[in-house]
Amino acid sequence: ENKTNLGLGASLNKAVALAKGKYCARMDAEDRSFIDRFEVQLSYLNHNSHVDLLFTQWKELYPDGSIKEVKPASSDVRNIQKNFFIKSILLHPTLMVRTAILKDHSYPEIARPEDWVLFLKLIRLGYNFDLVEKITYEYVVDDKLKYQKVRKYSRNLLPHLAKNVRYYWSNIYFWLYFMRILFEFIISRNHFIYSKTSTLAAIFWKKVF
Repeated sequence: ENKTNLGLGASLNKAVALAKGKYCARMDAEDRSFIDRFEVQLSYLNHNSHVDLLFTQWKELYPDGSIKEVKPASSDVRNIQKNFFIKSILLHPTLMVRTAILKDHSYPEIARPEDWVLFLKLIRLGYNFDLVEKITYEYVVDDKLKYQKVRKYSRNLLPHLAKNVRYYWSNIYFWLYFMRILFEFIISRNHFIYSKTSTLAAIFWKKVF
Protein backbone atom coordinates (compact mmCIF):
# COMPACT_ATOMS: atom_id res chain seq x y z
CA GLU A 1 0.00 0.00 0.00
CA ASN A 2 1.36 3.42 -1.01
CA LYS A 3 0.64 6.73 0.70
CA THR A 4 0.61 8.36 -2.73
CA ASN A 5 0.08 6.99 -6.22
CA LEU A 6 3.53 5.86 -7.31
CA GLY A 7 2.36 4.34 -10.58
CA LEU A 8 2.28 0.67 -11.57
CA GLY A 9 5.98 0.31 -12.40
CA ALA A 10 7.17 1.68 -9.06
CA SER A 11 4.56 -0.32 -7.13
CA LEU A 12 5.59 -3.55 -8.85
CA ASN A 13 9.24 -2.87 -8.05
CA LYS A 14 8.30 -2.25 -4.43
CA ALA A 15 6.49 -5.59 -4.29
CA VAL A 16 9.34 -7.45 -5.99
CA ALA A 17 11.81 -6.02 -3.48
CA LEU A 18 9.76 -7.62 -0.69
CA ALA A 19 9.25 -10.95 -2.47
CA LYS A 20 11.03 -13.98 -1.02
CA GLY A 21 9.60 -16.77 -3.16
CA LYS A 22 11.12 -18.44 -6.21
CA TYR A 23 8.40 -17.03 -8.48
CA CYS A 24 6.35 -13.87 -8.78
CA ALA A 25 2.91 -13.73 -10.34
CA ARG A 26 0.56 -10.81 -10.84
CA MET A 27 -2.91 -9.81 -11.94
CA ASP A 28 -5.08 -6.68 -12.16
CA ALA A 29 -7.52 -5.84 -9.38
CA GLU A 30 -10.63 -5.86 -11.59
CA ASP A 31 -9.84 -9.20 -13.26
CA ARG A 32 -10.19 -12.84 -12.24
CA SER A 33 -7.64 -15.66 -12.25
CA PHE A 34 -9.05 -19.16 -12.62
CA ILE A 35 -8.70 -21.31 -9.52
CA ASP A 36 -6.06 -23.58 -11.14
CA ARG A 37 -3.96 -20.84 -12.71
CA PHE A 38 -1.02 -21.02 -10.30
CA GLU A 39 -1.08 -24.82 -10.26
CA VAL A 40 -0.86 -24.89 -14.06
CA GLN A 41 1.94 -22.34 -14.28
CA LEU A 42 3.99 -23.74 -11.41
CA SER A 43 3.82 -27.22 -12.87
CA TYR A 44 4.94 -25.96 -16.25
CA LEU A 45 7.85 -23.95 -14.85
CA ASN A 46 9.00 -26.81 -12.64
CA HIS A 47 9.09 -29.13 -15.67
CA ASN A 48 10.70 -26.57 -18.00
CA SER A 49 13.62 -25.08 -16.14
CA HIS A 50 14.79 -23.14 -19.21
CA VAL A 51 11.64 -20.97 -19.21
CA ASP A 52 12.05 -17.60 -17.49
CA LEU A 53 8.74 -15.81 -18.11
CA LEU A 54 5.51 -17.76 -18.48
CA PHE A 55 2.13 -16.48 -19.67
CA THR A 56 -1.25 -18.08 -20.38
CA GLN A 57 -4.17 -17.65 -22.75
CA TRP A 58 -7.06 -15.45 -21.61
CA LYS A 59 -10.65 -14.26 -22.04
CA GLU A 60 -11.54 -10.63 -22.68
CA LEU A 61 -14.75 -9.34 -21.09
CA TYR A 62 -16.28 -6.28 -22.79
CA PRO A 63 -18.72 -3.70 -21.35
CA ASP A 64 -21.51 -4.87 -23.70
CA GLY A 65 -21.32 -8.37 -22.22
CA SER A 66 -19.45 -9.94 -25.10
CA ILE A 67 -16.56 -12.31 -24.47
CA LYS A 68 -13.54 -12.97 -26.66
CA GLU A 69 -11.14 -15.87 -26.15
CA VAL A 70 -7.54 -15.02 -26.98
CA LYS A 71 -5.46 -18.12 -27.65
CA PRO A 72 -1.92 -17.42 -28.80
CA ALA A 73 0.16 -20.55 -29.35
CA SER A 74 3.20 -21.50 -27.32
CA SER A 75 5.19 -21.54 -30.57
CA ASP A 76 4.21 -17.88 -31.14
CA VAL A 77 5.68 -16.86 -27.80
CA ARG A 78 8.84 -18.91 -28.23
CA ASN A 79 9.43 -17.05 -31.51
CA ILE A 80 9.37 -13.82 -29.53
CA GLN A 81 11.86 -11.96 -31.75
CA LYS A 82 9.21 -11.89 -34.46
CA ASN A 83 5.79 -12.24 -32.88
CA PHE A 84 6.25 -9.78 -30.01
CA PHE A 85 6.09 -7.03 -32.61
CA ILE A 86 3.20 -8.18 -34.78
CA LYS A 87 0.76 -10.21 -32.66
CA SER A 88 -1.15 -9.98 -29.40
CA ILE A 89 0.57 -12.87 -27.64
CA LEU A 90 1.38 -11.62 -24.13
CA LEU A 91 -1.01 -10.39 -21.45
CA HIS A 92 1.05 -8.95 -18.61
CA PRO A 93 -1.41 -9.87 -15.79
CA THR A 94 -1.07 -13.58 -16.68
CA LEU A 95 2.69 -13.48 -16.02
CA MET A 96 4.51 -15.84 -13.70
CA VAL A 97 8.24 -15.16 -13.65
CA ARG A 98 11.33 -16.22 -11.76
CA THR A 99 11.69 -13.63 -9.00
CA ALA A 100 15.45 -13.25 -9.48
CA ILE A 101 14.86 -11.85 -12.97
CA LEU A 102 12.68 -9.01 -11.69
CA LYS A 103 15.12 -8.28 -8.89
CA ASP A 104 17.90 -7.93 -11.47
CA HIS A 105 15.81 -6.06 -14.04
CA SER A 106 13.25 -3.72 -12.53
CA TYR A 107 10.19 -2.28 -14.23
CA PRO A 108 10.69 1.19 -15.70
CA GLU A 109 8.89 3.68 -13.48
CA ILE A 110 6.71 5.17 -16.20
CA ALA A 111 2.95 5.46 -16.41
CA ARG A 112 2.55 3.07 -19.35
CA PRO A 113 3.66 0.69 -20.83
CA GLU A 114 6.02 -0.43 -18.09
CA ASP A 115 5.53 -4.06 -19.10
CA TRP A 116 6.39 -3.66 -22.80
CA VAL A 117 9.54 -1.68 -22.07
CA LEU A 118 10.74 -4.35 -19.63
CA PHE A 119 9.86 -7.20 -22.01
CA LEU A 120 11.74 -5.49 -24.82
CA LYS A 121 14.82 -5.40 -22.62
CA LEU A 122 14.47 -9.04 -21.53
CA ILE A 123 14.01 -10.19 -25.13
CA ARG A 124 17.22 -8.38 -26.07
CA LEU A 125 19.06 -10.02 -23.15
CA GLY A 126 18.00 -13.49 -24.30
CA TYR A 127 15.53 -14.54 -21.59
CA ASN A 128 13.15 -17.35 -22.56
CA PHE A 129 9.44 -16.55 -22.91
CA ASP A 130 6.75 -19.23 -23.11
CA LEU A 131 3.00 -19.69 -22.76
CA VAL A 132 0.66 -22.34 -21.40
CA GLU A 133 -1.99 -23.10 -24.02
CA LYS A 134 -4.84 -22.89 -21.56
CA ILE A 135 -7.18 -20.04 -20.61
CA THR A 136 -6.59 -19.24 -16.93
CA TYR A 137 -7.51 -15.56 -16.79
CA GLU A 138 -10.44 -13.19 -17.39
CA TYR A 139 -9.39 -9.70 -18.45
CA VAL A 140 -11.86 -6.81 -18.13
CA VAL A 141 -11.63 -4.44 -21.12
CA ASP A 142 -12.55 -0.79 -20.50
CA ASP A 143 -13.25 0.75 -23.91
CA LYS A 144 -13.86 4.18 -22.35
CA LEU A 145 -10.18 4.48 -21.41
CA LYS A 146 -8.80 3.17 -24.71
CA TYR A 147 -7.98 6.57 -26.21
CA GLN A 148 -6.12 7.79 -23.11
CA LYS A 149 -4.22 4.49 -22.90
CA VAL A 150 -3.12 4.65 -26.54
CA ARG A 151 -2.16 8.32 -26.17
CA LYS A 152 -0.01 7.65 -23.12
CA TYR A 153 1.28 4.28 -24.37
CA SER A 154 2.57 5.60 -27.69
CA ARG A 155 4.10 8.74 -26.17
CA ASN A 156 6.10 6.74 -23.60
CA LEU A 157 7.00 3.75 -25.76
CA LEU A 158 8.27 5.61 -28.81
CA PRO A 159 11.53 6.91 -27.24
CA HIS A 160 12.29 3.45 -25.81
CA LEU A 161 11.86 1.88 -29.25
CA ALA A 162 14.16 4.52 -30.70
CA LYS A 163 16.81 3.68 -28.09
CA ASN A 164 16.62 -0.01 -29.05
CA VAL A 165 17.03 0.53 -32.80
CA ARG A 166 20.68 -0.51 -32.69
CA TYR A 167 19.72 -3.93 -31.33
CA TYR A 168 17.01 -4.60 -33.90
CA TRP A 169 18.50 -2.94 -36.98
CA SER A 170 17.97 -6.04 -39.17
CA ASN A 171 14.62 -7.10 -37.63
CA ILE A 172 11.90 -6.08 -40.11
CA TYR A 173 9.20 -6.89 -37.55
CA PHE A 174 10.67 -4.37 -35.12
CA TRP A 175 10.51 -1.69 -37.81
CA LEU A 176 6.89 -2.52 -38.62
CA TYR A 177 6.04 -2.19 -34.93
CA PHE A 178 8.00 1.05 -34.69
CA MET A 179 5.97 2.50 -37.57
CA ARG A 180 2.74 1.34 -35.94
CA ILE A 181 3.55 3.06 -32.63
CA LEU A 182 4.64 6.19 -34.48
CA PHE A 183 1.31 6.19 -36.34
CA GLU A 184 -0.59 5.71 -33.07
CA PHE A 185 1.36 8.57 -31.51
CA ILE A 186 0.45 10.91 -34.39
CA ILE A 187 -3.27 10.10 -34.52
CA SER A 188 -3.72 10.07 -30.75
CA ARG A 189 -2.65 13.71 -30.42
CA ASN A 190 -6.21 14.58 -31.45
CA HIS A 191 -9.27 12.69 -30.22
CA PHE A 192 -11.33 13.36 -33.34
CA ILE A 193 -8.62 12.12 -35.69
CA TYR A 194 -8.05 9.09 -33.49
CA SER A 195 -11.76 8.20 -33.45
CA LYS A 196 -11.92 8.33 -37.25
CA THR A 197 -8.79 6.33 -38.02
CA SER A 198 -7.95 3.92 -35.19
CA THR A 199 -10.54 1.25 -36.00
CA LEU A 200 -9.59 1.10 -39.68
CA ALA A 201 -5.91 0.98 -38.78
CA ALA A 202 -6.49 -1.90 -36.35
CA ILE A 203 -8.44 -3.86 -38.97
CA PHE A 204 -5.67 -3.30 -41.52
CA TRP A 205 -2.98 -4.48 -39.04
CA LYS A 206 -4.91 -7.65 -38.19
CA LYS A 207 -5.51 -8.49 -41.86
CA VAL A 208 -1.87 -8.05 -42.72
CA PHE A 209 -0.60 -10.15 -39.80
